[in-house]
Amino acid sequence: MSVQDVTSKIERLESMEEKLGISIEALYAEIRESNKNNEYFFSLNGEIHPTKGTTVDKTMRIVVTLHDDAGRIVGRQEHWVSRESFFGLESFSVNITTQTFPCKIRIYPTKF
Repeated sequence: MSVQDVTSKIERLESMEEKLGISIEALYAEIRESNKNNEYFFSLNGEIHPTKGTTVDKTMRIVVTLHDDAGRIVGRQEHWVSRESFFGLESFSVNITTQTFPCKIRIYPTKF
């Protein structure tokens, strides 16, 4: 299995980050192709930082979607950020298995 860095395919929705008072940073994405089932194993790592102070105002989700060349979503996963346990920053990893090599990776926060 070869590993390919696909960080350049990440698209952040910074206006949504700003609205929720966070910044998603330190992003790295890679994909591995399986030799057996024509599957791709996608992994994304990053950090969540508050734009002010050391806490976040709301519990939220960080959503990661993988899109094919026609714009269809071919994979989706989310990471929950708890208002109660957040302090300073939070690192996260998201893993997705897909049948299609992604042309675009979108990451954005949503409130709970």
